[in-house]
Amino acid sequence: MLYDAPPAGFISARDIGERLLKDPKYTESASIHAWLAAAYGQEYTYELNQGHMDKLPGIERKIESLVAASVDLDPATRPLLLSFWRPAAGSTDNDLKDIPQNNAVLTTVLTPGSLEAHQGGSSTNE
Repeated sequence: MLYDAPPAGFISARDIGERLLKDPKYTESASIHAWLAAAYGQEYTYELNQGHMDKLPGIERKIESLVAASVDLDPATRPLLLSFWRPAAGSTDNDLKDIPQNNAVLTTVLTPGSLEAHQGGSSTNE
């Protein structure tokens, strides 16, 4: 579904993901949170390209929440999500690429220098 043409692809993926997160079996699934963030990332790009700027802040907040939840549930999802946000040249797995690169939440959660801050650690010596 995430590889299907927009908007049908991301709508289907988003609807399935949201339904799964309501099931107690899946609420703690980092993968579901990550792939749902990707679906919302595709929606963000679609709305951006359609000129629907009023929809972007709400979608961006949803992505922030899903990315943070995914990384909290399983820190191993961090590199995947970072690659969606800051993809390598030519990558087609770039679902979060249009989220502003100065997004404070994604920077804190996904970038290596902010890892300690996200985990509540301190970089100062006491």
